[in-house]
Amino acid sequence: DITVSVSSIDTSTGVAQVSIVYGNVCLSNDDCPGSTPCNPQVCFAGTCESAPVICQGTFCDPQVCDEATGTCVASQTDPCPTTDLCNPQTCNSVTQACEGSPVVCQGGTFCDPQTCDSATGTCVPGNDPCPTTDLCNPTTCNGVTEACEVSPVICNGNSVCGAPQICSGGQCVDNGSGENGVCDSGENCSLCPGDCPSFSKGAVCGDGKCEDGEDCVSCPQDCNGRLGGKPSNRYCCYGGPTSSVQYGVSCGSQCGSQCFTGTIVGGTTCCGDGLCEGPQETNGNCPLDCPLAPTPVSTPPPPPPPPAPTPSCFGRNSSCSSNSQCCSGKCKGNGRCG
Repeated sequence: DITVSVSSIDTSTGVAQVSIVYGNVCLSNDDCPGSTPCNPQVCFAGTCESAPVICQGTFCDPQVCDEATGTCVASQTDPCPTTDLCNPQTCNSVTQACEGSPVVCQGGTFCDPQTCDSATGTCVPGNDPCPTTDLCNPTTCNGVTEACEVSPVICNGNSVCGAPQICSGGQCVDNGSGENGVCDSGENCSLCPGDCPSFSKGAVCGDGKCEDGEDCVSCPQDCNGRLGGKPSNRYCCYGGPTSSVQYGVSCGSQCGSQCFTGTIVGGTTCCGDGLCEGPQETNGNCPLDCPLAPTPVSTPPPPPPPPAPTPSCFGRNSSCSSNSQCCSGKCKGNGRCG
């Protein structure tokens, strides 16, 4: 291959100076194209080669080749640039290495710390040393002891349904339903159904009452009846206004005073409404409505009367053993006072 390079053109004569290279073969440096001041091309042994300018600076004082002059000059690039003003960098010419000099803030305390601002390199107030992560356990810093202290939120109140309150989000609130399993004063089956039960009303076999829906067959404990013997003497008591039981008698004379002709009022009882609605409600399941009768207070017996005083002397015919014992001053030979 032939490479023709134009070195210069004389504009007055139009003569151009060219160099012709056959392949990579050269006769002089002028035959080698692409030279720059910092990377000249030279002809060596008939071959074009690069001969870059090598600068001999140090790590802390680097040098680079000036493309305008081909000479070595000081580099404008800092070998140890400071990217964080809180840790400025310098170059140690002895160790030829970068060294940091962190900014140390001396003015703060544990409760009022200082920290370096990386944007300015100055000391500014630092982060809270005792951050509160749980509002129910707020944390503060004690400037005297230089320590973090926790002050838990104490909940002394109870919910409407009696259960102790708990702290949530720094506030005292009810724990779930707030019920404690006891129907306390002020509670009822609507407000606190878990504490105050309710029961369906209806006839209760075995309560000694022949009520609506009961008869001598379904509840012989409450309703009298005679289903054997002479048919004309047979009867079956039933409560309520009507019944289809055989030999039915609606609270006749033979049924007794426990027989009721009225209908059962439906619905439910409600513990806490102030009404002890038996037999469903009892002291066992609703003591708030069905309190126990107060225990009578027994009066202690009066103290025994004091013993009668002993007489200073015995009267006539009293037993004696000496004259001094007798009021008469004479104890007879028969052992009686004269």
